[in-house]
Amino acid sequence: MTTHTPRPLNDVLRNIVLTDVERRLISAAPDMLAALKGAVAQADNNLSKFNGRTKDCEKTYKQCVDAIAKAEGQP
Repeated sequence: MTTHTPRPLNDVLRNIVLTDVERRLISAAPDMLAALKGAVAQADNNLSKFNGRTKDCEKTYKQCVDAIAKAEGQP
């Protein structure tokens, strides 16, 4: 019987084949997350100025907040 010697994670990841779109998305992810956080913060700051959010804006706002949570590993 042979034994399995685990490889370092970097060696495993190096063998994953990504498309150009996937590579660009991974590369842009930190900037997109920062922009999304900025948009949510701005929406929070402007909430009282505009007397709340419309139903459509609230839906989009929630999607943004949920996406941030997902990106940060929160449930």
